[in-house]
Amino acid sequence: MLYSNVNRKDTNSDSLSIGEIRFCIQKKRFFDLFVSLVSLPIWLPVLLLCMLLILITSGRPIFYISLRRVSHEIIKVIKFRCMVRNAAEIANRDTVAVGKQRFLNISSDSPLYTPIGRIMERCCFTELPQFFQVIIGQIGLIGNRPLPENVVNSLKQEYRKTEQRFSCKAGMTGPVQLIGRDLVSDGDRLKVEIEYCLLALCKWTIRLDFMILFYTVLIGLGIVEPLSVDQVLKKMRKWSKFNITYSHATPVNNIISVYKAFFLKERRRLSGVDGNWPRGAGIFERRTCLIRRGDDD
Repeated sequence: MLYSNVNRKDTNSDSLSIGEIRFCIQKKRFFDLFVSLVSLPIWLPVLLLCMLLILITSGRPIFYISLRRVSHEIIKVIKFRCMVRNAAEIANRDTVAVGKQRFLNISSDSPLYTPIGRIMERCCFTELPQFFQVIIGQIGLIGNRPLPENVVNSLKQEYRKTEQRFSCKAGMTGPVQLIGRDLVSDGDRLKVEIEYCLLALCKWTIRLDFMILFYTVLIGLGIVEPLSVDQVLKKMRKWSKFNITYSHATPVNNIISVYKAFFLKERRRLSGVDGNWPRGAGIFERRTCLIRRGDDD
């Protein structure tokens, strides 16, 4: 169970509006495009080199494509194939017993990795092909990682607020990557991911995503040690200048209840009395209504 105590002084419904939340999403999209295109001369040669190394050392296919939940929809997510060809059938949430983590994290020491794939995984190169998906708008540069639907269903069995991590667009990298996905519990990971969504929707700053990206590179190259959960939460609040504090003592309303007025108002405006989506409703409008009235217990 995730508990949060949100400082309502910073999340007062009179001081924020749907338009301001939409503006945060638009700024974030511009940042994704700008960084992806400006950095293209850096990541494209690395991507081509990785393609060549995979082809020489382990043959085709070069890419691994899987269906992943990104927000309100399931899309095909592409990454470099860094494991043996039948790894998806051997290790998935349906075949691997649930242990300490319901998130399916395969250690880089696993024999499923190819020699070059293990190096690419440790250097965080496996997601490089997703730059193209960032450019066309399927995912963001920074956000919570896309998940297979069976992992989502497994998480929902234990954590009722799992849907909240999908309230903003998934990304190539995110705050959890600053900790290490193998080193964080499911509850702490969801807490970090949900808080990022809150910041991205309502108090997004260039500094927030830039610093997450910057730290991802430094940690991936081994220049900086991974951070703790508390360090990541503290830094995200500092980078976004948004004051949020958590308490495990008393369960209180979380993101859904804080922004309930926004979500419900937008849903009524777009869907009308019957609740059906009008033709042409955009990604933002659908995302704001992803968290339904029935989820707020």
